[in-house]
Amino acid sequence: MKEKFLKRTMQVIILFAVILDCATAFAANNNILKPQTAQPTAADVMMIKTQNILDPQMGNVVAAKVAIPEGWNLATGEVLWNFDMFSDPALVVIEVRNPKDDAYFSFVSCMGFNGDRNQFGSNIRRKQPMNAADFITEMLYNQPDLSDMKITKVEKPKAIADVMQKQAAERQKETIERGIQLGLRNATAAQVTSDCAVVEYTCTKNGLRYEGAMYVGTYLSQSPFGVYWDTTPLISVYAHEGKLASHGKSLAVLVGNTSVSPAWEQSLIQVIAYLTQLNIEQIKIIEETHGKALRHNAALQRQIQETHEHTMRTQRETQAYRQEALSNVNRGWSNVFRGVDTWDDGSGAYSAPTGYNYGWSDGNGNTAYTNNSTFNPNYTSGFSGNWTPMEKTPW
Repeated sequence: MKEKFLKRTMQVIILFAVILDCATAFAANNNILKPQTAQPTAADVMMIKTQNILDPQMGNVVAAKVAIPEGWNLATGEVLWNFDMFSDPALVVIEVRNPKDDAYFSFVSCMGFNGDRNQFGSNIRRKQPMNAADFITEMLYNQPDLSDMKITKVEKPKAIADVMQKQAAERQKETIERGIQLGLRNATAAQVTSDCAVVEYTCTKNGLRYEGAMYVGTYLSQSPFGVYWDTTPLISVYAHEGKLASHGKSLAVLVGNTSVSPAWEQSLIQVIAYLTQLNIEQIKIIEETHGKALRHNAALQRQIQETHEHTMRTQRETQAYRQEALSNVNRGWSNVFRGVDTWDDGSGAYSAPTGYNYGWSDGNGNTAYTNNSTFNPNYTSGFSGNWTPMEKTPW
């Protein structure tokens, strides 16, 4: 009896082991024991990698960021310094290319110009005021590697124009208030106007035909301080003729997510203040060394101080509108882009082409977009880090 019991027990154990083996194998073969994740193709997911542009002149602080779509490469990312231009000493220059077919995106940070012919100081960028379309046209025709340039369309995007007009009104109010505080004559006559343009064109480069578009916004300030004008970032894109629209999604990402760091801009303001003061001190040394009577020229001394005040004020004012203008810039490229959505991961906003229902962020600026409802980068090969879902947000 005892032997029969032991024999039956062993049979049950063996049978259970066999059943467990079969069940495990079945589960493994049918992914029952694994997270149910999709393995999307490259066409299912748009991957975007954020890259920081560092400024060695400021101890490698982050000067700007650019979001690079998969398949595109950062060709240039640098900060160009010219300490002789004390009112506008640094520019951020970014170029991103698609090596497969030579598509191109470039970003040049805001530039400032002095529009007074007789304004004091040789270390100021001098250029007579121009509207946005003329400024772009001049830039295009001055590129030596491009020929047979033909402007095909000039547009003033309403979304961008509205933002800039609002900012111009705020600048004008601040300029008047500052002039009154300083006791300047005709302070209330100050005027600040804005303009913007998207210029589309075709050209020849290295014997091949290209099509492209360039965008910029401008602000013109005319006041007792003098005539000063500055730009938003200058953005340019091009590709082989007939292929620009096919890059619409990638270009929307590049335009909407490329920006200068506000912290870097604040540091730049301090550098400008220091350089301006140095310039004033150098004039005092020249006076003393050469025995000039400039110190007795009250008008010139006032002009020096007003140049300093105006430079500092305009640099501060450019902070407020830049991010707002950049966040809306995609809307103005109606003939290039298919529209964009904004996404929020809890720590920041990102722009992505319209048409995706799901967005993911790894918390380090890298994002992924898909229409695959089962896609989860935390369980998909080729993805590393801790990814969390994002939500679409209104503009």
